[in-house]
Amino acid sequence: SRKTLENAMNSPIGQLVDSVFKIYNAWDIKPTKLKDEILWRLEIALKSKGEGSYHAVSMIMLRFNFMYEQYETWSKNHLVPIYNTDHESCEAAWDSFFYQKYKPSNKVILTLKPFFLDLFEKDLEWLRNEEFKKSLASLSIQFCYWSYPRQSLFTNVEVRKFLRKFDNDMLSHSLWILF
Repeated sequence: SRKTLENAMNSPIGQLVDSVFKIYNAWDIKPTKLKDEILWRLEIALKSKGEGSYHAVSMIMLRFNFMYEQYETWSKNHLVPIYNTDHESCEAAWDSFFYQKYKPSNKVILTLKPFFLDLFEKDLEWLRNEEFKKSLASLSIQFCYWSYPRQSLFTNVEVRKFLRKFDNDMLSHSLWILF
């Protein structure tokens, strides 16, 4: 699939979106000051045609934690719906989500929870990719194991339900992470 972060990083629109964030970091601009300058540009990038849209999604979702923390309302309206498995850019969104530097906040996890659980219910071709399945298993363990006992993000029933959907590779990868 071409809806991956690797492809996005080398695409013109991916580099353009990356530049917006690099300028933000280099100039050390306060998020509130940048709000009027950045969000409309990202909206235009998200509305690109063809592969450009997937690449824009990939590069923006790589910084989803930052976007959600700084621009929660905008993120809920423009970014969160992309994680729905029925959205055409969903594969690009989840692929980039796995590459974020930091674990998402519990607030982000709870916001994305219905879409995350839906990944185990759908039978989409891109969900069968081995690297994607390993990343999904890793994220599942992070969401469940490292959030407990401070705040339980998933019920025992939900955890049991999605663990039953793991194949042997996902189970062995999960055990490798835990030990």
